[in-house]
Amino acid sequence: MRLHKRPQGPLVLLAAAAVLAVVAALAPSSARANEIGINFEGAPGAVGGALAATDGAGAVPQTNFNNIAGTAGTSAALVDNTGATTAATVTYGGYNTGGTTNKSGDYQAYSTTAQPNADQQFLNGELNIEDAGNGIQATVNNIPYSTYNVYAYVSLGTGRLGNVALYAAPQVSNTTLGTPEAGPIFYKTLSPTSAPYYVRSTATAYNSTTNPEATYVEFTGISGSSFSLLNLNHAGGGGSEVGLAGIQIVDASNGAIPEPATLGIFALGAVALLARRRRRLA
Repeated sequence: MRLHKRPQGPLVLLAAAAVLAVVAALAPSSARANEIGINFEGAPGAVGGALAATDGAGAVPQTNFNNIAGTAGTSAALVDNTGATTAATVTYGGYNTGGTTNKSGDYQAYSTTAQPNADQQFLNGELNIEDAGNGIQATVNNIPYSTYNVYAYVSLGTGRLGNVALYAAPQVSNTTLGTPEAGPIFYKTLSPTSAPYYVRSTATAYNSTTNPEATYVEFTGISGSSFSLLNLNHAGGGGSEVGLAGIQIVDASNGAIPEPATLGIFALGAVALLARRRRRLA
């Protein structure tokens, strides 16, 4: 008697779709999401910080980063991850708390040599500032997304303490800070030489011992056509400088963007289900 096996088509399609979703999420696709990426490259034309248009980097991978050089200024119109010009611009520079320790923003590459991959190249350049209480501020205007997530990448280093907050408007030097829209989030600097390069801090309170080492912080569900990021050097840090290596603005208007890890778990589960089904029918 001939045994008829049940069709496996739906399971095959499910597994294939899941794997394709993971590939799409992990690849720096220009069509997967609307994103604007800003790369503070360090000194103008720095070998150790600039990205090519085809370089894919970021916690939410993208290409077509906007390379920004100099200690302060306002950029030209920013391009998005497809290379299309938007109305968005970024104004950037140092933030000072007053007194004798005022410093202007500085730019540098953590290493002045080309990095082995785009992720390290992205994190390598930075706009930074010295001394506790001072900081780096970046204001992005004319954001084309109604709701978005903001990724702020902090400078590399060992044990330097800082915090990043997101404001609705720029904070003015030598005045008391206003109330942030989100944050502050506290971190301790890190210099990864191998993956994972993107390590997130979610700490909402300062602790010089337990604040986690991280290379970025994230603010989700932000709305409004502009925002200001302020990265402050915290007293008691393990070094005298903190700064911003870059910013990503990721469109969240059509719902939350799945983390690559979440999609990976889904794909593995689908493949395992298919394998189990095949064993039972064999």
